[in-house]
Amino acid sequence: MVQEMFSRTAVRSMTNIGYANVVTGPTRTQSKRLPAAQPMPGPYNRRRGEVGFHAVNAGLAIFSRFPISYTLSEPYGVHRCAGFDCLSNKGMLFARMAIPNVPVAIDLVNTHLNSQGASRVAPVRHLQAHGVQTSELEAFLVRNGNANAAMILGGDFNMKDSPERFRQFQSVSNRMTLVHEWCSRQRLFCDVQMSWDGDAPWMDTQDLQLFRAARDTILVPVRVQAMFDGSEGDPRLSDHDGFLVTYRLTWNVNGSKSGISETPPARLCPSADAALREKP
Repeated sequence: MVQEMFSRTAVRSMTNIGYANVVTGPTRTQSKRLPAAQPMPGPYNRRRGEVGFHAVNAGLAIFSRFPISYTLSEPYGVHRCAGFDCLSNKGMLFARMAIPNVPVAIDLVNTHLNSQGASRVAPVRHLQAHGVQTSELEAFLVRNGNANAAMILGGDFNMKDSPERFRQFQSVSNRMTLVHEWCSRQRLFCDVQMSWDGDAPWMDTQDLQLFRAARDTILVPVRVQAMFDGSEGDPRLSDHDGFLVTYRLTWNVNGSKSGISETPPARLCPSADAALREKP
């Protein structure tokens, strides 16, 4: 999942790296199709980018080695943003990935929420815009979520050092499990190969992933690491380090197709995991 893929150089560098399947969106001129949250109140600061039209697309892309059977995108919409962020048609990108011999699909959702100081508007305004977009994201996940498919949500959430934004985001995070939180609590089962400080490492970054299992499956992160961070042999390609998560998907080969596990991933014990067949 890539964000801020705006320039021609960025597009060329990413589309020529050998992935068989690439989806992008929303486009610069794409309009909303789904029911929308209330727009931001005026007056709009046109000198700070709140001009009512978009100069660039959302900058979102999803790359997959495996087939993508279905995709859609949805912008947050005009005046559902604050400051210079309004010049991009930010939104959400969805792709359903089918892995050979795996009995469930994996739904991937990529997004980029309104920035903080970089938007160059008052904190109260960019916080409100973040809340509007979070509401839209929650509605998008509810509308497109499927209990028969696992889901991974990733992106630039622009919540670093902002407890207020994380509180707004609880409507989304309560539906899924935050990778940073899971791996902080399950260090015996998740190999953390990056520097995490304090008890809440999710507060120290803009880039996050969340996950949710499908029926009769378990989906858990087993390794997290930084990439493109400027270390030897790993050049820095952006002002953000890449965030690489390795997941393990397991399923009960004798499980019912229609059954729904009542146990969330964070509470699974090793004995339960041992009863399932692992697929790398």
